[in-house]
Amino acid sequence: MDAWRAQGGKAWQRLTPGDWQSAGRPERLPADQPKAEVGPKLTTPMAAAQALTRIMGAGERIYTLPTGGKVLVNATTLASHLDLDRSPYLPLLPEVLEDPYEIWLAFEQHRATNKVELRQRLIKMVQLDKERGLLVTAQARNGLLEAWTMIPTSKIGYLDNQRAGKLLWGRE
Repeated sequence: MDAWRAQGGKAWQRLTPGDWQSAGRPERLPADQPKAEVGPKLTTPMAAAQALTRIMGAGERIYTLPTGGKVLVNATTLASHLDLDRSPYLPLLPEVLEDPYEIWLAFEQHRATNKVELRQRLIKMVQLDKERGLLVTAQARNGLLEAWTMIPTSKIGYLDNQRAGKLLWGRE
């Protein structure tokens, strides 16, 4: 199991067919101006948890998605799994949950255990400055935020891989 855990997302295979093309979505996501400013790089998980608590207004918060669904975010749990190199982007978390561009739903099966789980992926593109864009994704399972990441917009292959499954909601 340790080898499978080390593979992270590669240990899971998506069972739900569909992608941005079959959903009739645009190939390129529009980049929104961020509602929050990028913060400083933090050096400890405790500092990240404190920053998230300030950003969310509490140590734990339930966000309402555009679909009406709910996602619980716990600052301490998220901070304990956060790559601190990405900590400057913590202020962008609320807007990917409250104002995503797309929400995708997919059943995924673990390649070793055959366990099947239903996951939601929320996707938003933000324009950091004239030259830098950033894809922000959040992944929820059973109403809990389980993953959150940011990818430079130059990694289109990764972006397209996130836009897969059943399109649950999309902004025009």
